[in-house]
Amino acid sequence: MEVGSRITKFSLLLVALLCPMFYLWGILTHGRAVLNYDFARLGVIYVALAAGAGASTYLLFHRGRAVVRLAAGVALVANLGSIAYAELLWRPDMQRAFAEVERRTFDAEQIGILVAASDHSPLAMEEARAIEEKIQAIMSDLGLGHQMIVRPTYPIATETQARHVGRDLGANLVVWKSSELARDRYHEAYRITVLGVSASDMVIDGVPLLLTGMLQKTFTVPTSRWQSDPLDIRLANEVVVPVATGLAFMAEGDLLLAAGQFERAARYEDLPAQAQVDLQNYIGAALLLVGRADLASEPFERSLAIEPNAAAWIGLGSVAVTNHQWDEATAAFSRAVTQDPYDAGAYCGLGFVHARRRDIHSAYQAYQQAIALEPTSSVPFIFMGLLYELRADITSAQQAYQEAATRAYPDKGLYAAVIGRAEDIRRNPPTPVPTATARPVPTPTPIPTSALYTVEQGDSLRLIADSFGVSISELVEINGIENPNELYIGQVLLIPALRD
Repeated sequence: MEVGSRITKFSLLLVALLCPMFYLWGILTHGRAVLNYDFARLGVIYVALAAGAGASTYLLFHRGRAVVRLAAGVALVANLGSIAYAELLWRPDMQRAFAEVERRTFDAEQIGILVAASDHSPLAMEEARAIEEKIQAIMSDLGLGHQMIVRPTYPIATETQARHVGRDLGANLVVWKSSELARDRYHEAYRITVLGVSASDMVIDGVPLLLTGMLQKTFTVPTSRWQSDPLDIRLANEVVVPVATGLAFMAEGDLLLAAGQFERAARYEDLPAQAQVDLQNYIGAALLLVGRADLASEPFERSLAIEPNAAAWIGLGSVAVTNHQWDEATAAFSRAVTQDPYDAGAYCGLGFVHARRRDIHSAYQAYQQAIALEPTSSVPFIFMGLLYELRADITSAQQAYQEAATRAYPDKGLYAAVIGRAEDIRRNPPTPVPTATARPVPTPTPIPTSALYTVEQGDSLRLIADSFGVSISELVEINGIENPNELYIGQVLLIPALRD
């Protein structure tokens, strides 16, 4: 009987000691992923912990050797301690879940960053949480933790969804990841959708507006891995986090700090070409906004050397505008149109140069094309408002700024600047300036278009009109063509939509 009792006590002591040890070992090796197991596995784990706690409690209060009771006490403390430690790890997940359910909006004075996991799997949630913590740590180290707020959100599948969620919650940035499994290989992409990074001291002027339009895109870094490969967090830590914090610094107005973060991300080896292009353009934009046009040209040129792109030409055009080199600016913006005839920023650049030269009609045509291409963007409407100011048409200018304001949120800096500009011209109406082309300017409503067409050798208005099924008169009117017989190679024509 004595031997049986000893075996029973030894077995109970073994259960009491091993259960918390295995639980702690699982947490230390697998992290918080253990806490995201399915209910069946979690049930087994916590039943084992309960058995261990019961065994240690029994031995602790049962008469027996002091060493056994001491070991049982240690096992009970380890058991309860492991549960408390798991609760500390689990608390961020609970906070994350509550934040997703509450869907709290960011305050007007806050710079908001949303981070979404690719799905609800433990690995994806762990990665998203790590990105959040890394961004928060950088902000806290710089004393900006109260100004730049990072919050989780539910998984996001498309850029449209990212913009909808970000706008709904008043976020400046949405960091998300797409992932697709095909033939045992994950094709993934980290994405940062920019809704607004204009600083609070944003000025309604050509260069800041052009750069705002350039930045309000989605930064993308594609990657892939075999299904059996572990998740490599280097790309997230060394590219995604610096880019997200750099864009947030731009919204805060710390432009040199932003450029430094972009430089850090650009040093990552084997970065895809498009991501390199975007980073060089970001660096150039930050330098240009801080007033260093003399340094901004170099990163834009590096961007073009990596891969021809419209954004870099817009950047170089903006540098030329800063230096009042209007012919160079026109050439750069024209190259941007040639590179990508669907980039609204290129037309805004051309329109701004035309407006500076007091060619109101040509400026209007350019802005109209920009609005038709990106009707949800605030930037073309702001340019249109500036154009109306030149003619002292206060009513039309305020209407344009109203259209812009409805599209500007959550770019808090841009929104405040637009509202302030509308109020300024109400209080102090501008006087009209002499124009090179005195033509009536209609209200800023987008013209329905079906396509943009770049003129090639041998083209005529008749051939172009016939090929798209429209009339020559429509082409002349929508494009403001002075002489229908004078087309030039590379000229971009707006093609009107076919009428029902």
